Amino acid sequence: MNLSKLDFEKDIEIDHIVSDANAPSKKSALSHLADHIAETFKVVAPVVLDHLIVQEAHQNSSMGEGVAIPTLTLKQAREPYTVLMRLAKPIPFDSVDGKPVDLICLVISPSNDGPLKLRRLSRIARLFKNKELLEKIRNTEDEDTIRALIHSPEGWMMAA
Repeated sequence: MNLSKLDFEKDIEIDHIVSDANAPSKKSALSHLADHIAETFKVVAPVVLDHLIVQEAHQNSSMGEGVAIPTLTLKQAREPYTVLMRLAKPIPFDSVDGKPVDLICLVISPSNDGPLKLRRLSRIARLFKNKELLEKIRNTEDEDTIRALIHSPEGWMMAA
């Protein structure tokens, strides 16, 4: 089945972009994300951070090529919410390919999201397997350009 641009964008909407974040470690990067989520959803940052750390210990979110896609289910989320963080310098992340991570895409799903969560994660993972797109995201200067690259249909929009 072919996806319309609208369906694809709906699943991979990037709600917040943090470019050139300074995080010297995996825990520091996750803490930065937890702080943003706490502010956005009015939840307690240390609880979010603990959840992300435990989840990483059980199932590493790295997918290789410098990309990690952690997930979080929040009852406070009414809609899916995605944060893309581009790190100023790559960090060790216990990656499947041993490479450091410089792009982290945190995917938050409402607790009632069911199978839509898996569809969204699958599409985001496909998106971040495109090496040309990853290079462009890494080399761009601003968040608006990153957003435009992600929502550009040229070359990477695929069928589900």
